[in-house]
Amino acid sequence: MNIRPEPLSAEHLAALRGALPSAPATMPDLRAAIILRLMLFEGMRQGAISRLTMGAYQPRTAEGPARLEFPGKFGLETVILSDETADLMDEYLGRSHRKEGELLHSAGSNVMTRTLDEHAEKAGVPCPSPHAVRNAVFAEKLKGVGRERGEAR
Repeated sequence: MNIRPEPLSAEHLAALRGALPSAPATMPDLRAAIILRLMLFEGMRQGAISRLTMGAYQPRTAEGPARLEFPGKFGLETVILSDETADLMDEYLGRSHRKEGELLHSAGSNVMTRTLDEHAEKAGVPCPSPHAVRNAVFAEKLKGVGRERGEAR
C-alpha cells in the first residue's frame, strides 16, 4: 500500500512542477499533463477535474484569460487558467475533435491518483495525495496574497 505523507512541502511542490515538460510536443500524454497542471498550478479538486465537460472550458478572448466554469462543491466555480495550462488545453482539444461530453476523457479519481503517483516518482518526491497538493497550492497562493498586501509572514 502506498503511504501518502501530508502535508506536501513547498520544496516537493516545486519539484513536482519542475518535472513537467514545458512543450506540448514533448508530452506523450497531453491529458495527463493537463490533469497535473490543473492540480499542481491551478489547485483544482480531483472530483471537479473528473466531472469537467466540454462546455466548462472558455478559451482566451480579447476580453480575458482562459477559464473553466463548472458546478463545484460550493456552487458555480470559475478557475482562471495560466497561459501554459490554456495552451495545453487548446492543443488537447485541437487533437481530440470532440464537441461534447467529458473534457478529459475517462479521467476518474483512480486515473488522476495514478498519474500523480507516477509523476511524483519521476520527480523524485514522495507520492502526495491530491488533497495535499491542493492544500500546498493554496498555501502558496495565500502567502502571495499576504506579500501583495505587504503583510509579514
